[in-house]
Amino acid sequence: MRDPRPVRPRRAGVRALVSILVALLLAGCGGTESNDAVRADAPTALPEAPRGWSELASPAALRRAPIAWGNAVQVWTGRELVVWGGHSAFAPNAVAHGAIYDAASDRWRPLPAGPLTGREEAGAAWTGQEVAIWGGMDGEWHPRDDGAALDPAAGRWRGLPPSPLGARRPAIAAWTAKELVLWGNASRVSAARDGAAYDPAADRWRRLRPAPLAVNSASAVWTGSEVVVYGALLDGANRSSTGHAVGLAYDPHRDRWRRLPPYPLSPQASTVAWTGAEVVAWDYELNAATYDPVRDAWHALPDLPLDPGECYPASAAVETGVFAWYCGRAAFLDGATRRWRAVPLPRRDFQGTPVAAGPLVLFLRSAKGGTANGLWAYRPR
Repeated sequence: MRDPRPVRPRRAGVRALVSILVALLLAGCGGTESNDAVRADAPTALPEAPRGWSELASPAALRRAPIAWGNAVQVWTGRELVVWGGHSAFAPNAVAHGAIYDAASDRWRPLPAGPLTGREEAGAAWTGQEVAIWGGMDGEWHPRDDGAALDPAAGRWRGLPPSPLGARRPAIAAWTAKELVLWGNASRVSAARDGAAYDPAADRWRRLRPAPLAVNSASAVWTGSEVVVYGALLDGANRSSTGHAVGLAYDPHRDRWRRLPPYPLSPQASTVAWTGAEVVAWDYELNAATYDPVRDAWHALPDLPLDPGECYPASAAVETGVFAWYCGRAAFLDGATRRWRAVPLPRRDFQGTPVAAGPLVLFLRSAKGGTANGLWAYRPR
């Protein structure tokens, strides 16, 4: 894909996009069942929304926001984007601060100090009232075994009770509409099959039944009845213990695991997204497929129209399909046609992670050295 020339969005388009985010706020889109689930009551007819990319918030306001750009917690609440932790190009150690992007005012505000020490790659999810955060790695890459929850409306933190899990960067974190499920260990020297679930209403943890196998490079989605986990168990040289990626599904009501049928996606790196009806999985070799949990069956998709590279793929499911991010390039899977198309980027030096926000993808972009950071939004064309 050729790099497009930089495009400066029109101010009218930015104002329209802010109005859409405000509409999401007024519609009460908080309390989603999963970070990846598509809500049935989310707005679907937004004719004023600009198609393609639009930049949010003023660059000056974003530079003042106390945000670290690497491996930070990024959670969309239905009203706001909460960013916490991570590391910065200017601070090699992991940080313990963050900020909230308020869609109504198109501004950032700093988070209050919390009980957690600085860390990156923590497990996190939006519970409907709080952003729950647990584990991760400190600035020296030592694993942590504590957590906290942030109420963004009240601007207040509280510590979580001690977890039955040991210190780790969890392989997956998923919200089930009742519990934050943390499972596995992302360490390349661990093969953890254990996990735990935190119930914020009861302020209590429970252990999960051990899974039938371990993975340490994985992503997960909540389907409404199961947590589907997909990935592989890699060693320090990124060699996999299996010839292809493997999948598991966990039923929290029965505390029961099952294996997914095999499908030949690469074990080196993969990502999954939930469309509301099926799991979309694709790998770093740009092969793709869908998994139907009702029929327990896989179906092939066309390959992604991107160039191969060496990086970790990421996905964000929106109302009309799945946004794919890979090595500074993007593609979109149209849910109606079930075909991918390349997505031109507004700038050449994009880095970051896509976050699903109803019909939009939010993209906290960071340029090398932090000289051109920005918050962008993408609405599929």
